[in-house]
Amino acid sequence: MESSERLSDIFPCWEVVFEKQLDLASESGYLIDAVQTKTAAGEPQVDCILLSVIKSNGEKSCVHIDWFTIACSSSEWRVSRLRRLACSVFPDYVAFEGGPFTLAVRSTQPLVPLFDSAKPAINSLTPSSSPVEVVASDLGSTVSRFTWTQSLPSMPQGDSCLLNVLVKLSDNQQLANPKTAIDVVCRPCETSADGANMKFHRLELRVQTDKGSVQLCNARLFAPIRPSNTMWTYDRETNCIDITLVKEEAGTWPRLFAEPDEEMRLGVRYDDESLPAVTTNAPDEPMQSCFNVEQLEDVDMVQEADDEEAVMQRIDGESLKTVLKAEMIGHQKLYVALTSPVESSVNQPSQLLCTRYDVDGLVWAPQPDNQEHPWVHVATLQAFGYVLASKQNRRFVASPPLDVSQFSHVPFVAVTDMSRHVYIYWQPNPTKDSLTELRHRQLNNEELGSGVVHTSWQQVVSLPDAEEVIGFAAVATNPYSACVVATRKNLHLICLDEEDQ
Repeated sequence: MESSERLSDIFPCWEVVFEKQLDLASESGYLIDAVQTKTAAGEPQVDCILLSVIKSNGEKSCVHIDWFTIACSSSEWRVSRLRRLACSVFPDYVAFEGGPFTLAVRSTQPLVPLFDSAKPAINSLTPSSSPVEVVASDLGSTVSRFTWTQSLPSMPQGDSCLLNVLVKLSDNQQLANPKTAIDVVCRPCETSADGANMKFHRLELRVQTDKGSVQLCNARLFAPIRPSNTMWTYDRETNCIDITLVKEEAGTWPRLFAEPDEEMRLGVRYDDESLPAVTTNAPDEPMQSCFNVEQLEDVDMVQEADDEEAVMQRIDGESLKTVLKAEMIGHQKLYVALTSPVESSVNQPSQLLCTRYDVDGLVWAPQPDNQEHPWVHVATLQAFGYVLASKQNRRFVASPPLDVSQFSHVPFVAVTDMSRHVYIYWQPNPTKDSLTELRHRQLNNEELGSGVVHTSWQQVVSLPDAEEVIGFAAVATNPYSACVVATRKNLHLICLDEEDQ
């Protein structure tokens, strides 16, 4: 759609100039990001990213990332190129890195290129195979699959250190005599300077088949173990090797091996469904708050689903391959921030990723032209990780659009519940040689001076109805900042005044 000058006094009408039913494998898709540029001939071009979920046989599913390029030539619009990637999990961040040349993707699993209308050589999707089968064959190219579980720290002493690794051998790896064909060894290995006082081990697994010896694993474990307590069994019916390890100290491991790349190569999967259920004789009571005051101090620790080894990747638009990646384990995604358009900046991204570091929120912007520093820190939200940890019923998180041309000050961030409540978190303008802390009220007898501590404030707004919130946005313009909340029946405008906190 297009319209005439939007800044004129007469409100212009929108006109549909191009309409087409997109070729998606599912019935619907989500528009994640879009960028408008010009072609070499000076014609307008729009690139957009759509995400859709594909299911097969009611069991497996995968996510399609469809990259459509819509170009205008001789006043006629058409889809000039279609690129498609797939992932076995739903990525929590997908955005163009400014121009239509690279994608920034954060996910716990790698992406697989499926199709490119401009390059048939990388088309891996054949008419006889489903998208799910292609993803499964590409992601599971290893000959064996590793599934592991661990005992909970709350279990009785002696059982809380147990860890099991189940290795599923392929059909062509049948073992005639497991006692001589299987070799499981945990060897000590050298560590870096930061682990000088800890003795790590490498798990080495080798099997002898009719075709020769095959090494299935040679990777360093995440934390120290007791190698003398290592045991293994072989199940001929399932063709699986079950390895039992004993941790040096009780505790929860976020992953089995120290290197995420090694886990990705081996196809390691954590089986949380087989964990024993924790029961209690206490009577049923209403569920209390997810965190108490002491627990909120530990929001920098990785928890539950955040244990996944999230990786930020840069996908090249021509080869559809990952050209850069950075491990982000322990840095939970807080929200996606929008940017304010700057006409002078051609390669400015439209979306920024805010992740948790300790108790703070750090906002990152991609730098597509910088190979050494592909992402730059552009804003800080003081104690926002602490704030968001208590909002377990949240639906949307938004902040006013940011200017990434310089280190930005984020005046406020707003969080909505599933219904009714909106929480506004204010942080003051930063000044030199001053600190910021989160307070409920100003302390008595507080002395002001060169060491003054600025305070961040929180406000709670209650909507007049309890309808489900389906949309949310935040702006910071004169004379007031504002939040726009959409429910199924109403559109609410909340005007905010920072001076009247």
